[in-house]
Amino acid sequence: MPVPATDPPSPPLLGVESLCVAFGTGRSARTVVDSVSFSVGRGEALALVGESGSGKTTVGRAVLRLIPAQAGSVTFDSQDVLAATPARLRELRRQMQIIFQDPGGSLNPRMRVRDLLAEPLIVHRAHAGPADIASQCRAMLDRCGMTSTALDRFPHEFSGGQKQRIAIARALMLHPSLIVCDEPTSALDVSVQAQIINLMSDLRASLGLSYLFISHDFGVVRALCDRVAVMRDGKIIETGPCDRVIESPQHEYTRALVDAAPRLGAPVAPTA
Repeated sequence: MPVPATDPPSPPLLGVESLCVAFGTGRSARTVVDSVSFSVGRGEALALVGESGSGKTTVGRAVLRLIPAQAGSVTFDSQDVLAATPARLRELRRQMQIIFQDPGGSLNPRMRVRDLLAEPLIVHRAHAGPADIASQCRAMLDRCGMTSTALDRFPHEFSGGQKQRIAIARALMLHPSLIVCDEPTSALDVSVQAQIINLMSDLRASLGLSYLFISHDFGVVRALCDRVAVMRDGKIIETGPCDRVIESPQHEYTRALVDAAPRLGAPVAPTA
């Protein structure tokens, strides 16, 4: 009996192979990312988890070519990111955006919100004139849970959660396919964290976004991501579906990270 033909699997949106990043030169060079490989599918959220200094943020920035890589390859939509010409990289960056950990530090304090949101549209000529820019800014603010009254205000006039909503709106202005999320909730209160995670989950579902989500918090990762890659000393030591890695970690380092994560209802040790 003939076997029915099946379509070949589609390539991942983001593919990273044997990525290496080092800081310094000569004998003072220090490898901070060592032969890291992973992929992110279309519409998928992959978490990079590890303690501070594990190299996860460096991976995220190297993927976007914000810092140079010494070896390896990065492909986005089957296109070579590390070998892209400046003109081609400019086009690729319309599809790859980043949300930083500190929303206050990532927003220019001298620019009103309308100018912060309009800037990517103007730089990439993704508008049909001033009226279109204003319309796109209002629509994206609304999508991110902010009203148009925010447009004429400065970043310092908002709370941390509101600033992060503005930063998310700015990252979405060019309608990217992939967003690198560099610990976007770690600087926020727990209640605000939940609101931002819900927003990011809704945006992912409605816009078909892919996330490379950098975090040290397994609670946040479990709420948002499909798979997790655990980093230690610049290497990925374990990967798998979030539930499997969290419930049955295979590496002792992963078990230590999971055990260290706070749990609801866990007893609090008395203070001296």
